[in-house]
Amino acid sequence: MRFRAGGTETMNLRGGKVGIGTASPTSPLHISSATNRTLLLDYTAGSGGYTWASFKQSGTEKFRVFGDYTAGYLSFYNETQSAHQLTLASDGKVGIGTMNPTEMLHLSSEHIS
Repeated sequence: MRFRAGGTETMNLRGGKVGIGTASPTSPLHISSATNRTLLLDYTAGSGGYTWASFKQSGTEKFRVFGDYTAGYLSFYNETQSAHQLTLASDGKVGIGTMNPTEMLHLSSEHIS
């Protein structure tokens, strides 16, 4: 099945694979773009929210990447460990093992082995 806009193929479904911007998808979702922004996650419900991308293995959520607009951070969360492992704060500080880095590079000693 092919979807066209103005005579140009924009999306297709082939063999259980979805291709956006490509006529030959090689994975379940294959996005190809000549622009700098290939994927956009847009939270539109107002303040107090966040957007996340979830990574699963065999139906079990393993990792999430959170973008929290109110708190102003991007965080990599390990579902197995129930912990935010890497946080990038809006002020440029980086936290490993902490969501609230207080230095340019903040390592949480309770998570270091």
